[in-house]
Amino acid sequence: MKTFAELNFPGRLIAVEGLDGSGKSTQIYLLKRWLELQGLKVYFSEWNSSELVKAATSKGKKRELLTPTTFSLIHATDFADRYERHLVPLLRAGYRIDALDLSPRALARLEERARAEGLGDRLRTIAGDAERLDPGGAYDLVYGVHLLHHVADRVAMLATMRRAARRGGVVVCVEPNPLNPAWYAYITLDRLRSWRVERGLLTIVPWALVRDYRRAGLSGVTRVMYGAVPIPAVNRWPGLLALEARLNRIPGLRLLCAVQIVRGVRDA
Repeated sequence: MKTFAELNFPGRLIAVEGLDGSGKSTQIYLLKRWLELQGLKVYFSEWNSSELVKAATSKGKKRELLTPTTFSLIHATDFADRYERHLVPLLRAGYRIDALDLSPRALARLEERARAEGLGDRLRTIAGDAERLDPGGAYDLVYGVHLLHHVADRVAMLATMRRAARRGGVVVCVEPNPLNPAWYAYITLDRLRSWRVERGLLTIVPWALVRDYRRAGLSGVTRVMYGAVPIPAVNRWPGLLALEARLNRIPGLRLLCAVQIVRGVRDA
């Protein structure tokens, strides 16, 4: 297998591990700010943010259903999905990426995979909790997927993401749209989903999410709606893509689309 260097990827991967309270976050954020001052771009990714396994992990941990083997498999799936869909494309493009994760073992696997792809010097991993993130204004893009409907205070989380962005930086969140009825069937029928975990979906209506962005101090807020069925359902049952394509051609269904993408800018 070729290394990232042999593949001529311009991106670099940086990883950090350590015990809780050891100062990892403080030091890595200082380094990140320094790199940004050198004109380098940074992307941040965190543990258990892959839509493929996020709900299953939360449900399994709360109900104490996970054995060491299943927990390791879920972690591996989470990193593989984020690595292929988010990290490698950015590393190929020359970005530096920060990946946040609670598991040092999972971070080690990510680092190993990045090195195998020749991207090890462009990825930095951080063991920590996204809700305690305060990197101090260094990123061009702060990107969250299905994050906000799992936190207790969306405005506070968005304010933290805003602080993580440099002046002129962008905060983008991809969230489910509760106005789409397919989510209710999917969460109810999927044995890996739980309304106890996903109940935040009920309050993240499109106009509320836009309002939360503005309350968090973000400007130039825009929203895009797309898709007819939940992304996880399409991933599990690819045959739904044909149905979605037909439904997307029906006029007047924009507000009922399954996914909402909201973007805001940090002006100051």
